[in-house]
Amino acid sequence: MPVADPERVTDELVLAIKSSKATYVAVHVNHPRELSHAARTACARLIDAGIPLLSQSVLLKGVNDDVATLEALMRALIEARIHPIICTISTSRRDEPFPRAHCRRSKTDA
Repeated sequence: MPVADPERVTDELVLAIKSSKATYVAVHVNHPRELSHAARTACARLIDAGIPLLSQSVLLKGVNDDVATLEALMRALIEARIHPIICTISTSRRDEPFPRAHCRRSKTDA
């Protein structure tokens, strides 16, 4: 919700979510452009209240399936203090192989 509809992250919502128990909010972000100023502000409101944000993303063909976009997305999430935890794969055909370039752990792991 903080990314899709940032205006809904009100002080009342933050107070309702905030708890003495472990509470996490997961956001779904697939492209760095989704982290608008309003979205970052809404996320910061939750984080500043002590509510950790985690991110999940889906690898989408033609949207974020290149290394530069994924790097920009991960960097934008970290800059917004959102912990990226999962990136799932979505392909139109299940038999379509996942590009090896996206599985590299470093530039030297070719």
